[in-house]
Amino acid sequence: MKKIYLTSLGCKVNQYEIQFLKEQFEAVGCSIVSRPEMAEICIVNTCSVTSNSDKKSKKNIEKIMRVNPQADIVVCGCCVDNEYSLVNFIQGPKHFVPNKDKMNIPHLLNFNCNSIRGISSFSNMEKGFVKIQDGCDNYCSYCIVAHTRGKARSRNQEDILTEIKQLTANGYREIVLTGINIGYYGRDTDSSLLELLREASKIDNIGRLRLSSINPEDINLALIKFIKTSNNICKHFHISIQSASTQMLKLMNRKYTGDYLVKTLKTIKKEMPLAGLSGDFICGFPQETDEHFKKTLDLIKDFDFVKSHVFIYSDREKTAAYKLAAKVPDKIKKERSNALKEVASIAANRYMNKFIDSELEILVEHKLDVKTQMYCGYSDTYIKTLIRDLPATYEGQLIKVKVLKSAENQLISCLKNP
Repeated sequence: MKKIYLTSLGCKVNQYEIQFLKEQFEAVGCSIVSRPEMAEICIVNTCSVTSNSDKKSKKNIEKIMRVNPQADIVVCGCCVDNEYSLVNFIQGPKHFVPNKDKMNIPHLLNFNCNSIRGISSFSNMEKGFVKIQDGCDNYCSYCIVAHTRGKARSRNQEDILTEIKQLTANGYREIVLTGINIGYYGRDTDSSLLELLREASKIDNIGRLRLSSINPEDINLALIKFIKTSNNICKHFHISIQSASTQMLKLMNRKYTGDYLVKTLKTIKKEMPLAGLSGDFICGFPQETDEHFKKTLDLIKDFDFVKSHVFIYSDREKTAAYKLAAKVPDKIKKERSNALKEVASIAANRYMNKFIDSELEILVEHKLDVKTQMYCGYSDTYIKTLIRDLPATYEGQLIKVKVLKSAENQLISCLKNP
């Protein structure tokens, strides 16, 4: 009956994995506590994707050590597999567990339990994340994740479908399929992401399915057309773009050109004119000029991205980009980051304005919007929508709303049939 505190930084895969560990510990009677000072064992799932996330992971561990110096601290996640991470030089944690052993932490701590096959809930959330694969073989020149997560490998399809069924039966109205490189799914198991979507979309009483981040080269016409005709797959593509410049993409060791990227986005919009596009973008990559940067700015303008995640390039030891010359000065990086965010905000508002006076289906979150104290949620196209005068009974439900107006990169709506 040990008291366990678990916390995770970084990506949706990390969130899934910490939930998996939580349910493993619960299965043997452990008590999961909400604060580190209450625990006998503290488990920190770290992120090392950027130097910033590495620093945050280190601070998190050090804080836990301060508030609970008696606890056994277990550090896992990508920082452990990154030999250059600051986390590995901390004195105090009892265990440093690499990613390949992460799911076996209960056994490593001598708990007598059988590994569970999947999760059945997701704490304090209305969405359930399901990991469909792990690892990456791309070795993008800026990215440490291929080094910390290992080779790409797909999860057993039956286990994935069983997990989706369990989450759906337990009331989760949106399932997010996630992984390190989800477009790879099935290449090592004689299947494909499209085949998985076909099977998952047949599950009884499923609300909606959403793809997490996918690479442009893994989006093909068959996938687009299937999503177009499906009544339960979100019309939303979150694309790992990084740059619209072919020269930059080549230096980044990405598997597509700027022209291919534009062609793919045009195909999506031709098939689904109101599909939501969101993306990840890096600014200030080594050798990036104003001309290279402008191509990325223009891409966001031309396709009205609903959400743009902007990252300032940071050196990661062990990656190819670390050795590239002609680093962009920090001042210019920051200026480009601000410019991208400004253009992205204008593009998002332009996209959202297309939905004024229309009807949307929204998944209502379990918490109120901090600023307005209204309930909010997201459309299948990934538009954040506030709902006026909504009763608490609608938490976690898919509801129809009437869009009234847009404001500050979000929509204001009311319940369609109160």
